[in-house]
Amino acid sequence: MIDEDLKAAAFRKEIAKAKRRSQNENLSENEALRLLLEKKANGRPFGEFLAERRRIKEAEQERVEAARKADADAWHAWFDGAAEPNPGARGIGAVLKGPNGEIAEISQAIGFGTNNEAEYQALIAVLEEAAHRDVHHLIVQGDSQLVINQVDGTWGVKAPGLWALCEHAQVLVRRIGRVRLSWIPREQNREADALSKQALGFACAPPVDHACWTNQTTIAKTVGLSAIALGKLIDAAGLRADGKPTQDALDTGAARVTHNGFGMQVAWHKTQLLLVLRERGQLPIKP
Repeated sequence: MIDEDLKAAAFRKEIAKAKRRSQNENLSENEALRLLLEKKANGRPFGEFLAERRRIKEAEQERVEAARKADADAWHAWFDGAAEPNPGARGIGAVLKGPNGEIAEISQAIGFGTNNEAEYQALIAVLEEAAHRDVHHLIVQGDSQLVINQVDGTWGVKAPGLWALCEHAQVLVRRIGRVRLSWIPREQNREADALSKQALGFACAPPVDHACWTNQTTIAKTVGLSAIALGKLIDAAGLRADGKPTQDALDTGAARVTHNGFGMQVAWHKTQLLLVLRERGQLPIKP
């Protein structure tokens, strides 16, 4: 058990380090933490060092609490952009949430371009939405370090194609007023990421697994058919002609086509394809 005086003077990383040392060196956690803090004191009177540490931690806690209260009226936004391939078809996604439960979601396909351009367009879209709602205090988070750091001025803009986008975003930031831009890891940006993918038609509705866009062979296995047999059903349903998806297949969301340096790539949506085949009498209706 760690002494409360020591615990009050130690930072989280120091407590964690002391716990590891106690396990490795057969010490109590209290002994390990005291040794660590004594080393940090570097010869200063230990009681004086502990008192100063407590003041530092209390001041930091007060700062955090003041920031929390100052942000109580803030709106929060998350943004993400996607390109498939890169460059390729682009989608943007963003979420805007207000302090009183207001929420707006953006999910839009924006044509051909690069992933960085899509990230910028997603940020611009959510800033425009915030400005339209007369928001004057906004905290924006995204997983693009490039966009965050260029818009807040930390990094310069080297790519000519991004100059106008960066300037547009900065104009919107100034128009809103109080805006804080923060980078977050991708796993903390899942809502915006899902909306950007949804704009490209990649989203899967639960409980379908993440591999909703896949090839004909994989889908055929799920219904106990060969790829050739499933292909005949796809042709009979009018979803493919001359080996290529028809416009009908694209319109129903059963197929998508992307282009890269090697030519055309076709993917089928596992759930939507089977649904359309059942609706058109090519597969038995599930009981």
